[in-house]
Amino acid sequence: WLSNTAYASTLLFVTVAILHLDLYTAGHEVLVALGGYVVLQDQEMLHTLEEWPTIYSAALIMVNQCSSYYRNHSSHAQWLDLLATVGRYGLLDMEWPSLGVTVEYMPGTLVAFSDKLVQHGVGHAEDHRVSITFYMKKNVHDAVEVGKAGWAIHSLLLD
Repeated sequence: WLSNTAYASTLLFVTVAILHLDLYTAGHEVLVALGGYVVLQDQEMLHTLEEWPTIYSAALIMVNQCSSYYRNHSSHAQWLDLLATVGRYGLLDMEWPSLGVTVEYMPGTLVAFSDKLVQHGVGHAEDHRVSITFYMKKNVHDAVEVGKAGWAIHSLLLD
């Protein structure tokens, strides 16, 4: 699965570099540090890291599932989670109840937001749907002594 999705994943994570360069850099530093750590500990994990197509330290794959309102407490407020959905399904909404926002969550949609700050949920799709969530875990950053990324500063993009 990892090697088969490498090209598509690269496109997703270039998006993160544009949206939040500090997060992208911190995630890359974690992967490099993990590589140095596991080369001494676990060859199977090293092979997985070599194929891991993302700067995120965790991925969650959900197939044909709805998700109740959720907030990621193992993250930092400054970090953006990246959610992608694929499949063939009808109308489906993503909700952020604390913001009073509901948007269509159509196949091919990519959403980035602070999962620590904003609770979200997705209803049940009638047909086939896969949702992939990529996120950072602060315990992984702590284990390899890579600091957390700061806030995304979009004014830097405009200068």
